[in-house]
Amino acid sequence: VSQTLVVEEWGPRVTATLDAVGQSLAALPDDVSAMLKPLIEEARAGVSQDEPGRARRALQAVGGFLSDSASGALGAVLGTQVLALIPLLGS
Repeated sequence: VSQTLVVEEWGPRVTATLDAVGQSLAALPDDVSAMLKPLIEEARAGVSQDEPGRARRALQAVGGFLSDSASGALGAVLGTQVLALIPLLGS
């Protein structure tokens, strides 16, 4: 029996999810959008500088804000997608 583990490139997945969140900012409450913008930029910086720990911390914060009830149904869906990326970035 042999098993093969395929480790996916985390950068493109994180970038695609951040793009979706960024495109959705206008549909989220203004205060949530204002809190998310610098966190999204921090996560993008973690991706561009190949710093998964930096990206992970920013994504955890983004996911937390999106999962809050103040973010509404759209925020909840996006928050689930963002938090699903965390395991790709290691511990």
